[in-house]
Amino acid sequence: MSDEAAEPAVPLRYGRFGLRTECPRCGAHLPVNGPVEAVDCADCSERVPVPQSLWVDLGNTFEDQWPDPGEQSGQVLSGSLTWRWTVEVVDGPTCAACKAKVDGSTASGTGQVPCPSCAALLPTFPAPGPLRSRSTAVQVIGGEAELTRAADPPRPVALQCPQCGGSLSITTEHRRVHTCHFCSSSVHIPDAVWRALHPPRLVHPWTVRFEGVSRAEKRAAIAREKEERKRIAAENKRKKQAEKDRLRSDVERNRSKRAQQEREQKEAAARRQRLLSMPLVVSAWVGAFGAAALMGLSSAVYVLGVADALGRFGLDATTAHWAGPSMVAGTAVLSGLAMLLAAVSMAVRARLPMLRTLLMVTMNVAMVAIPLVGPVVGIVLVGVGMLGRGFPVNEDRRAPRMAAFPVYVLLLAGGFFIHVCYAAAGGMTVGELVTFIIENAPED
Repeated sequence: MSDEAAEPAVPLRYGRFGLRTECPRCGAHLPVNGPVEAVDCADCSERVPVPQSLWVDLGNTFEDQWPDPGEQSGQVLSGSLTWRWTVEVVDGPTCAACKAKVDGSTASGTGQVPCPSCAALLPTFPAPGPLRSRSTAVQVIGGEAELTRAADPPRPVALQCPQCGGSLSITTEHRRVHTCHFCSSSVHIPDAVWRALHPPRLVHPWTVRFEGVSRAEKRAAIAREKEERKRIAAENKRKKQAEKDRLRSDVERNRSKRAQQEREQKEAAARRQRLLSMPLVVSAWVGAFGAAALMGLSSAVYVLGVADALGRFGLDATTAHWAGPSMVAGTAVLSGLAMLLAAVSMAVRARLPMLRTLLMVTMNVAMVAIPLVGPVVGIVLVGVGMLGRGFPVNEDRRAPRMAAFPVYVLLLAGGFFIHVCYAAAGGMTVGELVTFIIENAPED
């Protein structure tokens, strides 16, 4: 077996053609049994040219029709003549004599193809230029290459003039009505003589072999190529979209990973901050409860008159008199330091702006310092903060309740202790201070 790949067989296609018209001179039937340039009328010898555009159109018609079976027909008006044509897709050429199928695949050049049934010879020749100009026509089988008068015309026929009896020699050059050169009479040539000199041309099928890819196959190939290009384009688009989706997914995954890392870092930083701030928080809690206890003790000393009792144990009157106010003053200083420590601890613990936190704590201290209503305001602030979301620093930032608890303890205790400070500053008892405030309150 040869190593070389066998060349693919050239697709063979066959079309049967027919063309006819009428002689413009005598009106006789004029068949055209081949792709010729002109045809002679068998009756009057008139030479009729065949429009070459007809062969171009017939070749196109076959190419457009193939592979659909059946015969197409039509007519074309050219000048004063009407040309009637037929085109049919067939399996191969057939013999004009016995209608047997003839193998036309090997026909080439100018020659003859034998009929396998009756041994008749079918003429064959290459397809002329007009027929193959826009088609894949290659070889004509069974058609005539020349439809003019034969080069060797039939022998002359001898007739006698019916008028004078003169001898007439009639050839194909004579017309049907001939003038006797003896007596100048008009002699009508009989039908038998005329048919002998001008045998009638019979219609017989002739076939053209086409080779190569048909237009239908080309259109199908182009359509397949377009579909393939569309498929490839759609596949490329899908791959690009998949790549974009993958990149977008990677970006989202990386963004989510970075966000997760940032959250973990923030949480770790918050844990570190809570751990590092734990001593400060513990100190704030201890200081708050210690300052609250000290404020209660100092208030009791001042209110219950413990200073007077101290004078009974040998203290001079001046020392005993100032013992209570001095304790109140010292407690106020220590309580202020405890409040500062609690505010700083809350800001650090909740990661709040320090100055803003100190400002808000100072405003709350000022509110609980309002005479008479300060303790009530303190109770309200502590209740709202503990029952709500925590200590408000600004509109969207609040300290958690547990971080603000030392501040609330000091505000609650300070609301009462500040009034003791008012009394001590005026040298009054708490009751005298209350009476003084009520008596001096502005009237409505």
